[in-house]
Amino acid sequence: MQAYENSREHIFDVLLLLYLRLKSRIERERAEQAQGGFNEYRGLVLSEQEIEALLESLAGGAWGARADGPQSRGLSEIKKVEEEIAARVGASLAQGVRLSLHEVGRRFGLTRLDGDVLVMCLAPELDLSYEKLYAYLQNDVTSKRPTIDLAFSLLCETAGERMEARARFTSNSPLFEHLLVGFGDEDNGARSFLSRPLKLDERVVRYLLDIDAPDEALAPFTRAVSPVATLEDVPLPPAEKASLARLFAAVVRGEGGARVMVFHGPASVGKKYTAEALCASAGRGLLVADVSFLPQHGPSAAAALARLFREARLCDAAVYLDAPAGLAAEQEPATHIRRALMRAAETFPGAVFVGGNRPWHTATLQEAQYVLNVEFPWPDSGARRKLWREAIARTPALRAAPAAEVEAIADKFRFTAGKIQQAAAEAAHRAGMRPQASPAAVTEELYRACRSQSSTKLGELAQKITPLYTWDDIVLSKDTLRHLREICQHVRHRRRVFTDWNFDKRISMGKGTSALFSGPSGTGKTMAAEIIANDLGLDLYKIDLSTVVSKYIGETEKNLSRIFQEAESSNAILFFDEADAIFGKRSEVKDAHDRYANIEINYLLQKMEEYEGIVIMATNFQKNIDEAFTRRLRFIVEIPLPDRNYRARIWRNIFPAETPCAEDIAFDFLAGKFEISGGNIKNIALNAAFQAAENSGVVNMKHVIRATRREFQKMGRMCVKSDFGEYYNLLEND
Repeated sequence: MQAYENSREHIFDVLLLLYLRLKSRIERERAEQAQGGFNEYRGLVLSEQEIEALLESLAGGAWGARADGPQSRGLSEIKKVEEEIAARVGASLAQGVRLSLHEVGRRFGLTRLDGDVLVMCLAPELDLSYEKLYAYLQNDVTSKRPTIDLAFSLLCETAGERMEARARFTSNSPLFEHLLVGFGDEDNGARSFLSRPLKLDERVVRYLLDIDAPDEALAPFTRAVSPVATLEDVPLPPAEKASLARLFAAVVRGEGGARVMVFHGPASVGKKYTAEALCASAGRGLLVADVSFLPQHGPSAAAALARLFREARLCDAAVYLDAPAGLAAEQEPATHIRRALMRAAETFPGAVFVGGNRPWHTATLQEAQYVLNVEFPWPDSGARRKLWREAIARTPALRAAPAAEVEAIADKFRFTAGKIQQAAAEAAHRAGMRPQASPAAVTEELYRACRSQSSTKLGELAQKITPLYTWDDIVLSKDTLRHLREICQHVRHRRRVFTDWNFDKRISMGKGTSALFSGPSGTGKTMAAEIIANDLGLDLYKIDLSTVVSKYIGETEKNLSRIFQEAESSNAILFFDEADAIFGKRSEVKDAHDRYANIEINYLLQKMEEYEGIVIMATNFQKNIDEAFTRRLRFIVEIPLPDRNYRARIWRNIFPAETPCAEDIAFDFLAGKFEISGGNIKNIALNAAFQAAENSGVVNMKHVIRATRREFQKMGRMCVKSDFGEYYNLLEND
């Protein structure tokens, strides 16, 4: 038997078979009318002559134009045509010819009756003559779509077959469960079961006609991926990769196993890449869908998932649901989508990947049989160094970067593989814009790109501070400066101590770098935090307590959780100013308010121990900080008010080199007479500069003395002659 050359030839033959069935049914109708008397109003406007013309048109048209076409065949040859089509289909499959109608039947588990229904619904999409024939047979000129009753009439020979065929038109039958066919009426409640019209979905029409066009309804949140990733580069241990590959291959072969693989871990850690690699190893495509765009309530979520899984079957692809917020929550709408997903996965002949940040805790035995949780952890410093070296080697514009600086970047920025690739690409683009990028310039661009790739959501919860100060700008004792530099040392050498020297095995909690800066207002606590951030090349975020502390029970904990979670991925320094407002001492429980206040502090203690980043707290009153916090702090740095010598250094350094200053400014007098903080000195210098800009254009002693009086007034201090000494007359002249 000659094989079909393509799907179109096969479609022509099955439409020929439909034509023969229609012709046979119309002839029976005519015979019945002849016995009972011809009704000239049957069909209202469709006359016998028009029906005859339609049949002749179809017989001579594309669907019947064969040398041995329907005009040479009798109605008794329908069975013979069916057998011929079946034989040609078998020959085509043996030769590897793809037939779209057969593929739909195989991928969705359709019966022969289901396939014939598809053909009945396809016919009006190709030739409107079928609409008039259907209307004639259904005795209703407005009923242009085939109804269930017409399908029974054409495809079922006995009453028993009609009864059995009803099961093929229920909501959980393949035709309707997979949205291949739908009901073409909106007033379905007003129609009987048999009179409901059937309509083929447009995506299925295109597939049957070999038109490669994806479902438009899925376009906003779905994309098809042709996997090219390799298992060799998957960021998992070799044994775990091999096990996943075996499990995926078993699922593809239909041998059972966990169909839903929940890949959980941080963003850009390689979850999607692993799914692509598994699909590439099995020769499967991959459909990636963003769950956040799925309808969140009602049956629409289930319908969207059904459409998604239908597309996956048509494309012979696995499904990857990108769910950053996860579907693991026990509240709606996550549970609704998860239940719909489990129902779809039960009959899906392939694997489903779910990428999220949390594992699933299966509630039933059925879920446990289908779900496999796979953790994707943060890459450790060794893995990050390897990823950075590979990224640098692939990028010529970055090869000038010193190896030591690349290792330092890998240690400071806790990036995933995806983030490293993105940062390297951004840095290469920036470095390429420079005419000749030196090693220092490339290093600078790498740091800038890394900060850019860090999470931006933290900016919604905290104020980003751009560090401007360096070690030369702060005036402190040698021991205090050494203490501050030790904080930077802990960050720089974290990998060596915890990984190389194996302290990681001895310390389970409290691996982060936490410091408390205490001292009076204006002594340089915020400035010290900026210097550390500048020295390390990290972003500094000042936590706005007004956005954190809430009067509503549980809200403060939620806000703190968001801050620490975002900081984990942003590789930033968290700076809590006025820390005693939130890290204060726990009190004796006298009422519910005290109990919940203590719960907040206990929660914060827990988050501080779990957090592995950098936290700096500043307070004017160290004694108000809960002792439990101080025990967990790695550094407590006291920044006192500067003495006379340090004040003199601050006064001499406070005016920028570009500021015109008169020689009459007595810095030693100012340092000796006014026992104030560096912050007060900064305010005085700035105020004096504005006064000078208004009149003489040169900052002199008169401007400084007047600015000092304004600062004293702001502080609530009296301006007495003994404080200002010989310069008091500058105030009297006002």
